[in-house]
Amino acid sequence: MAKLAANAIWGTPTEAAFIQDFYFSGILLVTSFIIVIVASLTAPAPDYAHLDGLNFSCLSPEYKKANRESWNWIDVVASIFVVGCVIAAYAYFWTWLD
Repeated sequence: MAKLAANAIWGTPTEAAFIQDFYFSGILLVTSFIIVIVASLTAPAPDYAHLDGLNFSCLSPEYKKANRESWNWIDVVASIFVVGCVIAAYAYFWTWLD
């Protein structure tokens, strides 16, 4: 919002406005980095219960075992077939780009 407000106040339809967009985008990027880092360092550490199952490294061994036992070779073959269909569709439409 600060970038949009600055463009509305100081922006002109010249080349200077184009450079100004890059300038304010850089300021916005650096400000975002600072906010994320400060918020991460000042917030308390999350409880493990909130992280359970959030990503692969947070999965419990019991969940991994139950997940592995929930599929078989038919599911693997069906997944390979679907991925093959997607690749074939991409290959078909890729030829239209030439």
